[in-house]
Amino acid sequence: MGKDLLVALDALIKLLTVALLLLQILGVRKTTKKAPRRKRRATGKRRGKGD
Repeated sequence: MGKDLLVALDALIKLLTVALLLLQILGVRKTTKKAPRRKRRATGKRRGKGD
């Protein structure tokens, strides 16, 4: 019984880690797409104020 539980837990942990990694990769892709836009707006405002 103990071995079966350990195997099941290992499988679940592996699935969770893979899912988390995929979510992180997708999240990074989304944030990288959004981040430059925000940075551009911020820099534009700063330049306008500076001048």
